[in-house]
Amino acid sequence: MFHRNGREIKDYYTAWKSACKRAGVTDANGRAKIPHDFRRTAARNLVRAGVSENVAMKLTGHKTRSVFDRYDIVSNDDLIDATKRLARFHGAHKETQEEENQAQSTGNAVELGTDWAQSESTAGAS
Repeated sequence: MFHRNGREIKDYYTAWKSACKRAGVTDANGRAKIPHDFRRTAARNLVRAGVSENVAMKLTGHKTRSVFDRYDIVSNDDLIDATKRLARFHGAHKETQEEENQAQSTGNAVELGTDWAQSESTAGAS
């Protein structure tokens, strides 16, 4: 089934391991990566790059959502990024609440100064 220089490769796994080691593509323990490692990496990279999950599924050959979800693994960095985003959101929300409370106590109108409020008003205009 597989050939190299016209000669049949009888043991795919031995050839694969040898090719990975020559290319420097090994895991943390120095073992050769398995083909699905590359498929998993492709799925994660596509999603992280902003490619829609439907398109990523087609590119990686996943036919069902449940299998694709197993490949699109959440990392610790993903969780850290999510908590930072949430903290920024709550910080902006807290500042807006404080501005509104201050304006109500002084009787002045308040102008929302958060990026979220500005982006929402511009999004409605287009």
